[in-house]
Amino acid sequence: FFDQMRPVVHVPISGIPSDAQVDTAYLYLYVTEGRGFTTWSNSVINSVNAHEVTSPWMPDPVNWWTPWTAPGGDFGPVVGSNHLGSGKIGTWLRLDVTDAVQNMISMGVNYGFIVTSDDNIGVRYGLATKDNWDPSKTGYVRVYYRTYD
Repeated sequence: FFDQMRPVVHVPISGIPSDAQVDTAYLYLYVTEGRGFTTWSNSVINSVNAHEVTSPWMPDPVNWWTPWTAPGGDFGPVVGSNHLGSGKIGTWLRLDVTDAVQNMISMGVNYGFIVTSDDNIGVRYGLATKDNWDPSKTGYVRVYYRTYD
Protein backbone atom coordinates (compact mmCIF):
# COMPACT_ATOMS: atom_id res chain seq x y z
CA PHE A 1 0.00 0.00 0.00
CA PHE A 2 2.56 2.51 -1.21
CA ASP A 3 1.50 6.10 -1.87
CA GLN A 4 -2.26 6.28 -2.45
CA MET A 5 -2.97 2.56 -1.99
CA ARG A 6 -4.61 2.52 1.42
CA PRO A 7 -6.63 -0.44 2.65
CA VAL A 8 -9.95 0.40 4.28
CA VAL A 9 -11.22 -2.11 6.83
CA HIS A 10 -14.61 -2.34 8.50
CA VAL A 11 -15.19 -4.89 11.23
CA PRO A 12 -18.45 -5.23 13.16
CA ILE A 13 -18.32 -4.51 16.88
CA SER A 14 -22.07 -4.10 17.39
CA GLY A 15 -22.30 -6.97 19.88
CA ILE A 16 -20.36 -5.04 22.52
CA PRO A 17 -22.51 -3.06 25.00
CA SER A 18 -22.21 0.73 24.70
CA ASP A 19 -21.20 1.03 28.37
CA ALA A 20 -18.37 -1.53 28.07
CA GLN A 21 -14.86 -0.64 29.19
CA VAL A 22 -12.41 -1.77 26.49
CA ASP A 23 -9.23 -3.19 28.03
CA THR A 24 -7.49 -3.92 24.72
CA ALA A 25 -8.45 -4.06 21.07
CA TYR A 26 -6.19 -5.18 18.25
CA LEU A 27 -6.69 -4.95 14.50
CA TYR A 28 -5.15 -8.03 12.84
CA LEU A 29 -4.28 -7.96 9.13
CA TYR A 30 -2.61 -10.82 7.27
CA VAL A 31 0.42 -9.78 5.16
CA THR A 32 0.34 -11.65 1.85
CA GLU A 33 3.12 -10.08 -0.20
CA GLY A 34 5.86 -7.49 -0.43
CA ARG A 35 7.19 -5.57 -3.45
CA GLY A 36 9.73 -2.88 -4.17
CA PHE A 37 12.90 -4.44 -2.79
CA THR A 38 15.52 -6.51 -4.62
CA THR A 39 16.18 -9.10 -1.94
CA TRP A 40 14.53 -10.04 1.32
CA SER A 41 17.52 -8.71 3.22
CA ASN A 42 17.16 -5.35 1.41
CA SER A 43 13.55 -4.85 2.36
CA VAL A 44 12.76 -1.67 4.18
CA ILE A 45 11.15 -1.67 7.60
CA ASN A 46 8.07 0.42 7.08
CA SER A 47 5.83 1.96 9.71
CA VAL A 48 2.22 0.90 9.24
CA ASN A 49 -0.50 3.01 10.84
CA ALA A 50 -4.20 2.48 11.49
CA HIS A 51 -6.48 5.52 11.56
CA GLU A 52 -10.15 5.68 12.50
CA VAL A 53 -12.23 6.52 9.40
CA THR A 54 -14.33 9.64 10.02
CA SER A 55 -17.04 9.33 7.36
CA PRO A 56 -19.32 6.57 6.07
CA TRP A 57 -18.25 4.50 3.07
CA MET A 58 -19.35 1.41 1.17
CA PRO A 59 -16.96 -1.36 0.08
CA ASP A 60 -17.74 -1.30 -3.64
CA PRO A 61 -17.46 2.44 -4.35
CA VAL A 62 -14.21 2.89 -2.37
CA ASN A 63 -11.82 2.98 -5.29
CA TRP A 64 -9.57 5.20 -7.42
CA TRP A 65 -12.48 7.00 -9.09
CA THR A 66 -14.74 7.72 -6.12
CA PRO A 67 -13.06 10.46 -4.10
CA TRP A 68 -13.18 10.95 -0.37
CA THR A 69 -13.96 14.36 1.09
CA ALA A 70 -10.22 14.76 1.84
CA PRO A 71 -7.55 13.57 -0.61
CA GLY A 72 -6.33 10.11 0.41
CA GLY A 73 -9.25 9.34 2.72
CA ASP A 74 -11.32 10.78 5.54
CA PHE A 75 -9.54 9.72 8.71
CA GLY A 76 -8.27 10.95 12.05
CA PRO A 77 -4.86 10.69 13.71
CA VAL A 78 -2.90 7.46 14.09
CA VAL A 79 -4.60 5.09 16.55
CA GLY A 80 -2.30 2.09 16.12
CA SER A 81 1.15 1.54 14.64
CA ASN A 82 3.56 -1.29 13.92
CA HIS A 83 6.61 -1.94 11.76
CA LEU A 84 6.54 -4.11 8.67
CA GLY A 85 9.51 -5.70 6.91
CA SER A 86 10.15 -8.79 4.81
CA GLY A 87 10.06 -10.98 7.89
CA LYS A 88 6.37 -10.18 8.23
CA ILE A 89 5.30 -11.70 4.88
CA GLY A 90 2.95 -14.59 5.62
CA THR A 91 2.26 -13.43 9.18
CA TRP A 92 -0.31 -11.37 11.04
CA LEU A 93 0.27 -7.65 11.53
CA ARG A 94 -1.17 -6.49 14.89
CA LEU A 95 -2.18 -2.87 15.44
CA ASP A 96 -3.34 -1.63 18.85
CA VAL A 97 -6.63 0.19 18.26
CA THR A 98 -7.90 0.16 21.85
CA ASP A 99 -8.73 3.87 22.14
CA ALA A 100 -10.42 3.96 18.74
CA VAL A 101 -12.62 0.95 19.51
CA GLN A 102 -13.56 2.44 22.90
CA ASN A 103 -14.54 5.63 21.07
CA MET A 104 -16.55 3.68 18.47
CA ILE A 105 -18.44 1.77 21.16
CA SER A 106 -19.08 4.82 23.37
CA MET A 107 -20.20 7.03 20.48
CA GLY A 108 -22.10 4.30 18.63
CA VAL A 109 -20.32 5.13 15.35
CA ASN A 110 -18.07 2.64 13.56
CA TYR A 111 -16.70 3.61 10.15
CA GLY A 112 -13.74 1.24 10.47
CA PHE A 113 -10.07 1.89 9.85
CA ILE A 114 -7.85 3.07 7.03
CA VAL A 115 -4.29 1.75 6.94
CA THR A 116 -1.45 4.02 5.85
CA SER A 117 2.30 3.78 5.51
CA ASP A 118 5.16 6.16 4.78
CA ASP A 119 4.46 7.67 1.34
CA ASN A 120 8.19 8.30 0.84
CA ILE A 121 9.19 4.62 0.88
CA GLY A 122 8.83 2.78 -2.44
CA VAL A 123 7.97 -0.55 -0.83
CA ARG A 124 4.51 -2.09 -1.06
CA TYR A 125 2.92 -4.79 1.06
CA GLY A 126 -0.28 -6.64 0.28
CA LEU A 127 -2.90 -7.52 2.88
CA ALA A 128 -5.52 -10.26 2.66
CA THR A 129 -9.11 -9.11 2.17
CA LYS A 130 -12.46 -10.79 2.74
CA ASP A 131 -12.15 -12.06 -0.85
CA ASN A 132 -8.87 -13.89 -0.18
CA TRP A 133 -8.82 -17.53 -1.30
CA ASP A 134 -8.23 -18.53 2.34
CA PRO A 135 -11.03 -17.08 4.49
CA SER A 136 -9.02 -17.72 7.66
CA LYS A 137 -6.70 -14.87 6.57
CA THR A 138 -9.43 -12.21 6.61
CA GLY A 139 -8.62 -9.26 8.87
CA TYR A 140 -10.41 -8.93 12.18
CA VAL A 141 -10.50 -7.02 15.45
CA ARG A 142 -10.07 -8.82 18.77
CA VAL A 143 -11.60 -6.87 21.64
CA TYR A 144 -11.21 -7.59 25.35
CA TYR A 145 -13.75 -5.67 27.40
CA ARG A 146 -15.67 -5.71 30.65
CA THR A 147 -18.99 -4.42 31.85
CA TYR A 148 -20.08 -3.38 35.31
CA ASP A 149 -23.52 -4.32 36.60
